[in-house]
Amino acid sequence: MQALLRLLPLPRTSYGYQPPPQATAHGWRCANYDCGAAVRHWPRRCRLCGWPANPEFDEPWAHHALGAELSWQIRQFPRSGAGIPQERLIEWHLKDALLRRDLPSAAAARGAMHHYIRSRQMVDSWWNPSFLLGLAVFDAIELRDLDGAADDLCSWLCGFAGDRIEGDNAALANAKSVINAGVAFLAAPGGEGHPRAAEIRKGCLRVAGGCLRADRRPTAAGQALAWRRQLPEPGGQKNDGSLGASAPNDPSSC
Repeated sequence: MQALLRLLPLPRTSYGYQPPPQATAHGWRCANYDCGAAVRHWPRRCRLCGWPANPEFDEPWAHHALGAELSWQIRQFPRSGAGIPQERLIEWHLKDALLRRDLPSAAAARGAMHHYIRSRQMVDSWWNPSFLLGLAVFDAIELRDLDGAADDLCSWLCGFAGDRIEGDNAALANAKSVINAGVAFLAAPGGEGHPRAAEIRKGCLRVAGGCLRADRRPTAAGQALAWRRQLPEPGGQKNDGSLGASAPNDPSSC
């Protein structure tokens, strides 16, 4: 019976995605967002809450299903959907264009993302763009769009000016996110040699210096110095681990 079910097309999901006949999945998960338990076999229901199960798709159908699911969440839950699901969908459109190698659509999606960031920051000065920009930068690195990743990183880094990090845990978390993204960019193939690599490295060092001033714990100092060692000098030279004068706290360094 299970062998026969594996030959059948995968069903339409609870969020409205109809997979094509050739789609495959590696598992099943409860469609109840308050549960989300793994379901061993379809068409069995969740043993915990009795809800039906959705397929856990393999790529590329997982990507297509995610876009449909995020759109459904925004429509179904207008209040909560205006937060993380909306941000994920904005970035999904960028990733989708990069996967299709559609550069004009990628540029349009990236422009829409930055417009959303500016709009959110105008109405909510406490809103943190690190989740959205982190998704965009890491996906761009993975999909070899180093120019786009560099542009997003430099824009992200320029969001840090003066001593704004000090005493602000959210800003400190944002700072750590952008430095990790910068380290990943410079470690990626072609990252060190990118035309904006020096700008990214300088911005990361500036933010790392702010983190060290904001958090005096030994663990924070160790993290800041570890970042310093992971940020290569131009030409691939190794660092001695000091933050020193090479990390000025100068917003004009953007």
